[in-house]
Amino acid sequence: MQQQTEVVRERRFRRVEPMPTHVVPDRANDSLIVRAMQAGVMPVLRFIPTPHWAVRRFLEWDNRIENERDAWDRLRDVNEMGRYRTIQGFVETFAPGGSVLDVGCAQGILQEGLRYGEYTGVDLFPETLATARGQGQPGTRYVVGSAETYVPDRAHDAIVFNETLYYPRHPVQEAQRFARHLTPDGVIIVSLFNRAWWPRRLMRRLNAALGAPVAETRVFSGQGAGWTIRVYRPAAVSARPRG
Repeated sequence: MQQQTEVVRERRFRRVEPMPTHVVPDRANDSLIVRAMQAGVMPVLRFIPTPHWAVRRFLEWDNRIENERDAWDRLRDVNEMGRYRTIQGFVETFAPGGSVLDVGCAQGILQEGLRYGEYTGVDLFPETLATARGQGQPGTRYVVGSAETYVPDRAHDAIVFNETLYYPRHPVQEAQRFARHLTPDGVIIVSLFNRAWWPRRLMRRLNAALGAPVAETRVFSGQGAGWTIRVYRPAAVSARPRG
C-alpha cells in the first residue's frame, strides 16, 4: 500500500492551478458508460428497476477497463465541468479552509483548483493516483484504498463521494461509517447519477440514514447525463430529540 504522508494541519486556504478541461474526442477505448451516453440511451435507464448488486458488478468491470486503458481523461471533458465545479463550491461553502476527504478520487481532479487546508484523496488503483496533478502539493496526500477498506486517521470537515457510492456492497452503511469521522459540523457531499432508477433509490436511502440534505442542486450535461449533488450534515440527525 502506498505510504501515507504526514500533513501539517493548517486552517488556511491553499490553491493549485485551476482544473484544466477540454473536449475529449471519441476514442475506441472509451468505457461502455461513455459509449452509452454518446448513443443517447441513458434516459431509458430511469425506467429499469435494476438491483444494486447487478449495477455494482457492471460498474466494477467497467472501472477496471477504464484503468487498464487509461481512459479516465474523459472526466476532464467540458460536460463533466459543471459537476466538479458544483462540488468544489459546496466544499468551499460548508468547509472553508478545512480538511477534505475525497473517497474514490481517481486522478484527483476535484483537488485541482479547490481551496482547502488539507486534502486526502483515496482510490483503489495506485496507477491512477500516480497521475494526480496535485502530488506533492502542500497539505495534500493520496492514499491507496477503497470505500470499504479505508479508515480515516483524522476527522474531516468534508467527506466527498463523487460518483463513488455505487461500488460498496453496502453504500448506506459505508456512508454512515465515514460520517463518524467528521468534525462536529462536518458534511458529507454526495453526487449520484439521476437518470437511472438505482441511484435515485440509493439517494432516498441516504436521506433516511443521514437526514434531509442541507443543500442540493442538479447538473446536466449536453450528452444527456445528469447528476444530483446533495450536502448532508449527519450531526443534525444524531442531535435530533427522540421520543
